[in-house]
Amino acid sequence: MKQRETADRDDLRQSDAAEGERETVEASIRIPEDRDRKAAHDGGSETKNDERELTKLLRNLAATCRDAEEGFSKAAKGAHRDELRSLFTDYAAQRAKFALELDRAIEGRGGVRGETGHSSGPMRRGWRELEARIRPKADPEFMIEVADGEESGLKHYDRALGMKLPQEIRELLEKHRQAIQQAVREFRSGAGVGREG
Repeated sequence: MKQRETADRDDLRQSDAAEGERETVEASIRIPEDRDRKAAHDGGSETKNDERELTKLLRNLAATCRDAEEGFSKAAKGAHRDELRSLFTDYAAQRAKFALELDRAIEGRGGVRGETGHSSGPMRRGWRELEARIRPKADPEFMIEVADGEESGLKHYDRALGMKLPQEIRELLEKHRQAIQQAVREFRSGAGVGREG
């Protein structure tokens, strides 16, 4: 009988030892899983912050384009020559298109797009000055004011392009920036001013 009790105790110890080993193995398997989950969670948090920052950046650029759209529309109303009025209207439409492209990029990344320009209309320096002095003004003066407004927009794009961006966003912003730079050149040369932004 003693032998049987000893055998039962040994079996129990072996069973307990096996159970303890199984728990230790399971725990060692769970710990990396938990670490991986935590790392994925932390990385997910970082990714979410990156996406929020990118959305904020794109909204700012879309607002910049809406400001330019509004500025060009106002310049078109004050221009004396039909040709210049038409040019301003075309650039207003282009800036509206840029804002829409930026809005789509925001929505494509799961963000919510903005609806307006900065605060209350044309806030950037050149556009604000244009709005304040819309009439009477000669067409070359309009062109200088418009170029100033566009140069302010270029600064927004330059700051954005200085950041780490997904390739498709970088390509979109570079395309916009080139078009804005071309407008600055066109308005500076049309106004008889050699300065480029």
